[in-house]
Amino acid sequence: MSPAQVARVRPEGAAERALVEQREPIWPPDHGRLRLSAVIAVRGRFRRFRIGFAASAGREAAARWGALLFAIAGILGLVALAFPGGGGTSSVAAAATSLIACAVGGWLWFAGARLSAGVYQLLALLAVALVCVSAYYGGADGWLDGFYFFWIALFVAYFFSLPAVALQTVAMAIAYAPTLALNQAIRHRPLIWFLTVATVAVTAAVVSLLRRRLEQTLEVEHRQVERLLELDRLKDDFIATVSHELRTPVSAVYGAAETLLARDLPVSRRAELLRVMHQQALRLAELVEHLLISASLDRGALPITVDAIDATLPALAAVEAARVREPARTIAIDVDRDIPRVAADRARLQQVLAALLDNALKYSPPAAPIAVRLERVSDRAQISVVDAGPGIPEPERERVFDKFHRLDPTMRNGISGSGLGLHIVRKLVIAMGGNVWIESATPTASGTRVVLEFRLTEPTKQDNLVDEIAY
Repeated sequence: MSPAQVARVRPEGAAERALVEQREPIWPPDHGRLRLSAVIAVRGRFRRFRIGFAASAGREAAARWGALLFAIAGILGLVALAFPGGGGTSSVAAAATSLIACAVGGWLWFAGARLSAGVYQLLALLAVALVCVSAYYGGADGWLDGFYFFWIALFVAYFFSLPAVALQTVAMAIAYAPTLALNQAIRHRPLIWFLTVATVAVTAAVVSLLRRRLEQTLEVEHRQVERLLELDRLKDDFIATVSHELRTPVSAVYGAAETLLARDLPVSRRAELLRVMHQQALRLAELVEHLLISASLDRGALPITVDAIDATLPALAAVEAARVREPARTIAIDVDRDIPRVAADRARLQQVLAALLDNALKYSPPAAPIAVRLERVSDRAQISVVDAGPGIPEPERERVFDKFHRLDPTMRNGISGSGLGLHIVRKLVIAMGGNVWIESATPTASGTRVVLEFRLTEPTKQDNLVDEIAY
C-alpha cells in the first residue's frame, strides 16, 4: 500500500472494519503538509509535559489540603518555640516563617479554588524556601526541618501532574544544597542532602505513578459503566420497540385467523382476511429481517462485496420496486450521464435505497412527489433521496442513525417503525466505504434530503468500449 492511500472513514464497529480493506488514493504526499503535521505532533508530545492538575484532583480539594498543610506546618513551628532549642539560632526567623505559613494557609482556604496550577507551583516553591530558611536557622538540628519536604512532595504528587513533581524535586535539591552548606553546625551534610533528596524523589514518584494508575483504572471502569448503561438503554429500547411492533401484526393475524376458523364467511370476506394476514406477516418478516441484519452488522458477520458497479442499476431497481408497492405515488429519478462506476455492493446499495424510499413514502404527504438523484460532485458520486415530509430538526439529524431511535417514539402520528432502518443504512454505507448524512430539502427546513456518497472508480477498458459503441 502506497503512502498516498488513506482511509476516508474511520471504522466505528466490527462491520465497519471492512473499510480497512477499502482504501483509495486521494492526493500525492505534500511535503509542506507533512512538515506541518510533524510540528503539530511534536507540540502534542510537549503538551504531555505541561504542568497541570491531576485528572482525579479538583481545585477545591487542592485548596483545602494545601491550606491545611501550610497551617499545620506554621502551627507546629509556633508550638516548637515553646520548647528549649525550638527556635534554633534565631527565634525571630522561626516565628516569621511559621506566621507566613499560617497566613498562606488561611489565604489558600478562601481563595485557593480559583488559583491555577502554575500559582500552586509558585506556592510550593515558597514552601521550599520557608523550609530552607528554617533549616538554616535551625542550628545543628536544622536538618530535621527537611522532613517538611515530604509534605510538599506528597501534596504535589497527589494533586498535580508528573512534570510538577519533577520541577519541585529539582527545586528542593537545588535549594537544600546551599542551605546545608551554609549551616556549618550540621554534620554529614552531603549524606543528609543525598538521603533527603533521594527519599523525597522516590516517594513522590511512586505516589504520582500510583495515582496515575488509579486514574487509568477509574477511567476504564467509567467507560465500562457507560457501556453497560448504553446496553441497558438499548435493551429497554429493543423491548419497547419489538413489543409495540409485534403487538399490532400479531393481533391482526390472530384475529383474522380466529374469524376464519369460527365463521362460515363469503369468499370475498375470506380473501380480505387472508390479505390482512399476508400484509401483517410481511410486516413481521420485515421486523425480523431488520433485527437479523442489525445483529449481523454489529458482529461484522454480514457479507459485503465492494466492486466497481453502475449505481444507476440498483437505483432504478429500488425505484421500480417502490412504484410497484405504491402505484399512486410519484417517484422521479434523475441521473447524470457522466457518472462513472462507484465502489459499492450492488445488492446492499439497492437495499439502502429501498429503505430510504420506504421512509420517504411513509413520511411524505400522499400527493407529494419523491425524487431520487444521482450526480457527480468532484471526485465523488452522490445519490440523494428527497421527500416533502415534515423534515428532521438539525439536532436530530445525527441521532436518527442511532439504533432504535425514533423522532416520534410514542408513535402519535400513527407511523410505525422499528427504529432500525436508518441505523442499518448508515452501517451498510460505511461498510461499503461511503458516507451518509441528512440535509433539509428546502431553505425553510421542510422536507428531508438523505445523501449517500461513494468514491468513484476508474472506468475499465470494457466500459470505454461500451461508451464508444453507444456513442
